[in-house]
Amino acid sequence: MEPADEVRQLRDAALLWVIDGEFGRVVDAAVECLMQGTSTPSLDTLAGSSPSEPYAERLDLVARTLDELDLPAVPQDPDELAREAVRIQLLARRSGVLSATELNTWVSGSLTCDTRARVENALAEDD
Repeated sequence: MEPADEVRQLRDAALLWVIDGEFGRVVDAAVECLMQGTSTPSLDTLAGSSPSEPYAERLDLVARTLDELDLPAVPQDPDELAREAVRIQLLARRSGVLSATELNTWVSGSLTCDTRARVENALAEDD
């Protein structure tokens, strides 16, 4: 059985956060899960978490939440992580949620040099 859209979007938000550092979207996705009736102990905590909490603690909380929701973990391999992030962003682009300009800005303005190179390679593979 496919996970609900909001649960899938939580994992997508977590993947993108690890790539670009935008933790707010993870909290927003966790809140959306709660609003749609999905709740676990870690999800409840994640929905009230803050970007000011230590990165390692947030990463552990996200991992526990994904596990409680029976979702795949965020990949530890940076190339796999980049490929999944590109998949998410290209789906958003194709569905009209993300413009070409926004996608280019994400790649050129939101990523570290190393991550940008991995994402650009993943984008080239997708073409």
